[in-house]
Amino acid sequence: GGDIIVAFNGAPVNSFDALVAELVTTTAPGDTATLSILRAGAPLDVEITIGARPAAATANQRQTEERAPDQEGQ
Repeated sequence: GGDIIVAFNGAPVNSFDALVAELVTTTAPGDTATLSILRAGAPLDVEITIGARPAAATANQRQTEERAPDQEGQ
């Protein structure tokens, strides 16, 4: 097995969807947060830095490319 996330910034985590919802609504890339986990049955708090979600990064990159003028042939 792996680590089991039991809380995010002190709020209990009951499902993966609840964790994602909490991340999206309360944090931004670059923020820090505390995950409370069980590792090999022992409780442990881990400080993490929030990164950009891959889908969001891809959408932002597409928008930037669409706004940039075509540089070919110049």
